[in-house]
Amino acid sequence: MRPSVTTAVAACVLAASFSQSAIAQSDVPASHWAATSVKTVIARDVMDAPGGRFNGGGKVARIELANTLARFAQALEKGGWSGTAASPAQKKQPSAAAWESSAVTRYELAALLDRAGRNIAQGLPKAVGKTFGASEALPSIPPDKLPKSGPARDSLAFLAKNHMIWPNSPLLNPTSAPVTGKEVVTALTSLIAGVNDRLTDEPQNREDLGAPPSHQRGK
Repeated sequence: MRPSVTTAVAACVLAASFSQSAIAQSDVPASHWAATSVKTVIARDVMDAPGGRFNGGGKVARIELANTLARFAQALEKGGWSGTAASPAQKKQPSAAAWESSAVTRYELAALLDRAGRNIAQGLPKAVGKTFGASEALPSIPPDKLPKSGPARDSLAFLAKNHMIWPNSPLLNPTSAPVTGKEVVTALTSLIAGVNDRLTDEPQNREDLGAPPSHQRGK
């Protein structure tokens, strides 16, 4: 049986592990701990670097995260992610509590998506182009919950249509407010469940995904 994508990636998501190497972006040193990850997400059109500058220390806003996660899901559907395991973490990890409440930088998001993408790819079928339907683990989102306009409208419509986002996700209010580590983990976990159900014939049970964010401790 194919291993659960959600289960296989959960540990790396919660740890927010990072990889490293060289890149050509003018503001990302070749020796930077997130250099390889930045190169990967840009090459797969998941994140961008306008004018050759990645601005890795910048905080990720809700708008950017919504657009980035939609492109991340589409990259996984295209089969464009290597199924090789990511490199061990090189950056000193903050405590889970500190990371959950802190604003996430673009460097951290790039590294997290690179590592998650590699792990997810190991659990997805090699063939691309075939889908099995939207996730049954995540509920539908009424149209009136989606923004009618704005730079994240199309991305949120894609995530909602394919059941890759919770109905009470803060991303549905796509402002310039920075996202926290906890919000990134919650959004990415939902996306992973949705991608797994859409691209495999072994949908995850609601129990695998866990309680909706509103039912989790601290909400």
